[in-house]
Amino acid sequence: MARRPKAPPAPLDIRDVQTIKHDRVFLCCDRYGDIPKGNTAALGLYFMDTRFLNQFELTVDGKQPLFLHAEADRNYSMLIETTLPVALMDPTGVQRIDNVSVSRHRWLQDGLHEEILVRNFSSAKRRVRIDMRFDADFLDLFEVRGATRKECGEYLETEVGKDVVMYGYVGLDGVKRTLEMQFDPAPKTLRAGKASYSIKLDAQGTAKMTVRALPVAGDRTPPALSLDKLEREYGTWKKSCTRFSVSHPQFQLFLNRAVLDLRMMQTANDDGGVSIDAGVPWFSALFGRDALVTAYMTLGVNPDLAKGTLTRLAELQGEKVDDTRDEEPGKILHELRVGEMAANKEIPHTPYYGSIDATPLWLIVYGYVW
Repeated sequence: MARRPKAPPAPLDIRDVQTIKHDRVFLCCDRYGDIPKGNTAALGLYFMDTRFLNQFELTVDGKQPLFLHAEADRNYSMLIETTLPVALMDPTGVQRIDNVSVSRHRWLQDGLHEEILVRNFSSAKRRVRIDMRFDADFLDLFEVRGATRKECGEYLETEVGKDVVMYGYVGLDGVKRTLEMQFDPAPKTLRAGKASYSIKLDAQGTAKMTVRALPVAGDRTPPALSLDKLEREYGTWKKSCTRFSVSHPQFQLFLNRAVLDLRMMQTANDDGGVSIDAGVPWFSALFGRDALVTAYMTLGVNPDLAKGTLTRLAELQGEKVDDTRDEEPGKILHELRVGEMAANKEIPHTPYYGSIDATPLWLIVYGYVW
């Protein structure tokens, strides 16, 4: 079995991280929209408790653009605005500053879908070079958090086409995980880990590129929802919830955002229902106590959250005595994981039942719902 060439750096600080999430896929990046190689903030594109994309960095003419603005208010999409000032000398010998802006609009469709718009604000034509560096490590979330393993699965040979790069990994659990990087239009040069564009921009001209990072874990793929469908889904959710109206504008914004955040933290179950994750990034999974407390506190917002959570937890009730997972018949789980280390029984979260209060909380919430 292959060994990991180098242990990932321990995550030191994840506070200043831009995050978007939908269902079982989420993205963490820095304010530039990048995922720097070897970062210490656990940045990356995650799916099914696995980090697929561990590097995604964009430069213009070999430099990182200056940060202007970033927002992730819609939870499932993100916009990052950057610029690269360039000092030029006009025919009269006077220096002027022209800018090339880079706008990166991304959302979680089939994984990560990003549209990059490059704009030339100069009155003269200009050629720019756009480089994108990327990589995949397929680390289990617990490895990203600092867990060490004696061995890992097999990394497959990277496949490179005209406009696509395919990474692959077969874990010790026998599951094949892949990450497909797609580029449109095809880059001028493309190899494993780097795509380069040479773009000729007219005066006040623009150029557009689309990049897609598509993770697959066995037969599981992220939801294939377009941006319009994501917006409609969030709109439908908001309409199904209790509406709150207060006189304080800022508090009203907090309430509106809280309702949308509740939608972000939902994950679809295999039976079509939904349950609530505990948090991003470390706890984007089903936790009995956290899900039940949230379900109870939001009964007045939307009781369907509680119904889905109760149903899912009941499906996973303990059936036997298993001291390694603190399992007992009828017990409600504490934490459920679906990554390689869980499937390979390197961690007990399959699920793990070590919770003293999840079972009585389930009964309390059940009493309020049915």
